[in-house]
Amino acid sequence: MYRYTMICLAVLAIALLAGCGGSMVDIPTTHDDAASTDVVSSPDTPAQISDQLVAELRQEMAKNIGNPILRLEGIKGSTPRFNYLQGDYEMLRGVNITTKSTTWSDPVSAKIGDIVAVVLYYHNGTVETTAKNTRARIVLPTTTAGSAISRLWSDSTSAITDTIVGGKIVGKSGLTVTTTRPYHLRYLWGSTQIYRNGATTPVAMPNGITSKAGLNVGSAQGCWQYTGFIICQFKVIK
Repeated sequence: MYRYTMICLAVLAIALLAGCGGSMVDIPTTHDDAASTDVVSSPDTPAQISDQLVAELRQEMAKNIGNPILRLEGIKGSTPRFNYLQGDYEMLRGVNITTKSTTWSDPVSAKIGDIVAVVLYYHNGTVETTAKNTRARIVLPTTTAGSAISRLWSDSTSAITDTIVGGKIVGKSGLTVTTTRPYHLRYLWGSTQIYRNGATTPVAMPNGITSKAGLNVGSAQGCWQYTGFIICQFKVIK
């Protein structure tokens, strides 16, 4: 009788599972960010980037593409190389969206609860080359006094953390958010977008820019017209 009862229970369990889709465990699709131990995402809705901030990035792209002197500075070679030419911008800058700041800068002033947008700049300066599987990552500070650090690399280039021209860092290294209280940065899920190849409208990108694997933006051809700006957003939390 005991054996018969157990068999009946087993049959009943199988029937119930079949009615629920036939799977004992529902395994969700995993995002790059979710697989990383250094990422905490926020359910907050990303803020709207103002037209003025977008226009500033477009002007920066147009300025270098249209500059006849800079156009001559692209170096021919066999290996891609990022962010090293005269005219290249600081690699990581930010802006306080909550206070409606009007220009990208470093450092950025904020308070707990504010939303900060971050832009990562990249440019392959070696013409007639292609940096395949170009990846960008923003490493969030692990202490309340630290700075966010950018990393940029590809299949054929080692990771860099800053724009360096003539041996000197352009702007500052990393991005500092200044507050009156200890803070951390929390990535806003779904906030990443990219302007590249002279585009005037952004393309939404998957999450992953704060993961260890970084965000794969595809191939980066060598010349000014293939410059890229990656924008993502973070909430300042305790």
